[in-house]
Amino acid sequence: MKRLLTVICLGMMTAGHSWADNPEPDTRDMSTKQLQTLVLSQSKSTPGRTYVKATMLATPASEAKRKYYPAAAKAAGQKGVALVECQFDQMGNLINCENMAEEPGGFGFGEATVTLAQKYFTLDMRDLHADSNNKWVKIMLCWPN
Repeated sequence: MKRLLTVICLGMMTAGHSWADNPEPDTRDMSTKQLQTLVLSQSKSTPGRTYVKATMLATPASEAKRKYYPAAAKAAGQKGVALVECQFDQMGNLINCENMAEEPGGFGFGEATVTLAQKYFTLDMRDLHADSNNKWVKIMLCWPN
């Protein structure tokens, strides 16, 4: 089954550091695109889940992202990326979100993304012509510093 993913990156960074220059890159020097690639390489589709492509009706405002930006990451000036998988209800609200991958680890980007997804994201159910039962969406959220 195809892996469908919604990528939401507010305030994208510009590329500038090549992985070839450093086999174990310092994620602080990585572009958002490089972090996305790293997170995707760590992520696998979960067996038994049906993933759907959906349009978002609502996403968090910049103020919400600032409010939930992980404190340790903010203090370190660290940007990051997290990938979560969520189910959704008949109204398009995201529920049962799980952190699937984050980069860099240990800063709380996955937990913050789960919180934002469940509080602020809403799917456009007009795009989904199927029952929402046991359907999942993947969302990647970029956290610029």
